[in-house]
Amino acid sequence: MTVEKMIMDPPVAVNRQTGLVLLQLKEEEETQRKELSKYQRLLKNEDDANLELEATIDDLRQQTEHLQEQNQQNDKFLKNFHDESGGSVQRRSELREKIKVLEDSVLSYHSSLKQDQAQLKAILQERDLAKSIAQKLQTSLNVLQSQSNPQLIQDLLSETKDCKSSVIDQVGQSADLLHHYGDISNRMEKMYTSLVDTSRAHRVALTDATKSYTYLFDSNLTNTRHKAEDISDSVEKFLSKQLPSLQSDFIDYKSLKDFSG
Repeated sequence: MTVEKMIMDPPVAVNRQTGLVLLQLKEEEETQRKELSKYQRLLKNEDDANLELEATIDDLRQQTEHLQEQNQQNDKFLKNFHDESGGSVQRRSELREKIKVLEDSVLSYHSSLKQDQAQLKAILQERDLAKSIAQKLQTSLNVLQSQSNPQLIQDLLSETKDCKSSVIDQVGQSADLLHHYGDISNRMEKMYTSLVDTSRAHRVALTDATKSYTYLFDSNLTNTRHKAEDISDSVEKFLSKQLPSLQSDFIDYKSLKDFSG
């Protein structure tokens, strides 16, 4: 017998107090159903944000690899030029050392990126776990439609609280990851600024080169600067687009958390 049936046509053995308890259970069931719907919408929004974040990471990796390859070409160009022009060995060594520092910065960035990807994978696993719990909750709600079982309802309430806690923790970790990528963006901007400064130092060192060498070096410098600006713009656009959405999600989660006590 369903909760609605027992309220509308209670058996003789069911007294007034039992009817009130069943009515309260029905109201709690409806409340849990609404909370579950909110969780599902928030999980969908987070899915979309994670996909866009992964695409941005891939784009940054490709552009960084291109800049590293261009650094190697610049290094080869400097070596050939000094070999042909009889330039100072000490000056070439200093320039090569600056480029080596930049390459180490790129390697460090890739290492940090791998760690962030591992963290993102763990968050996605927790999200899948939250989805699984949500599905179990839906199944339990369906069972409640066909029978009245106070213990089952109590178990459902407990599982709902666990699910809510898991989702809140997951969103917190996602926010930390997004802030971390903001820090990476700042480090990348500093690294590319250093790269531009080093490239300018190269140009000063090659003032006596022929017009063809000067044209080649300026072309490489321009391409490097444009790539750095493109990456910086890409990160800024991504952050400006995602941060308002995450702030809205945090407000929704805070409201749900306050509601649950």
